[in-house]
Amino acid sequence: MVEALKPGGVLLSVEPDMMPCTVTEPDSVRRFWPAWLKWSVQANIDYFIGRKVPAWLDSLGLHDVAGEGHAAWFNGGSDWANYWILTMQELAPTLLKSTYVTEPMLEEFWTHYRDAHYWTSVITFTANWGRKPV
Repeated sequence: MVEALKPGGVLLSVEPDMMPCTVTEPDSVRRFWPAWLKWSVQANIDYFIGRKVPAWLDSLGLHDVAGEGHAAWFNGGSDWANYWILTMQELAPTLLKSTYVTEPMLEEFWTHYRDAHYWTSVITFTANWGRKPV
């Protein structure tokens, strides 16, 4: 992608960083997310890639490298909660097969993510950018 930039052009990358999910409440949900992250590593998915991008852009010779993140807070029953419910429902067979995630973990997860009084944040979207030298 850097090679495709014109001199002075800017590369913008938006990637996830799942750090917020590692400190969620309550304990039952906090236990779910590390298990899910272990599954993602096994599936060769890096949900902490967003924090790595600035160093990559710098190493590729881009200038004015910078970045920022946005972590959405949402409650159960919201669009974000429904996104995660549907995601986990689709992944459930694979998650359970991995043995990192158990059926009780999923049930607890779904219960909280359907509860309008449950508030959480699980992902930060990191926007990172750099400019190709002129």
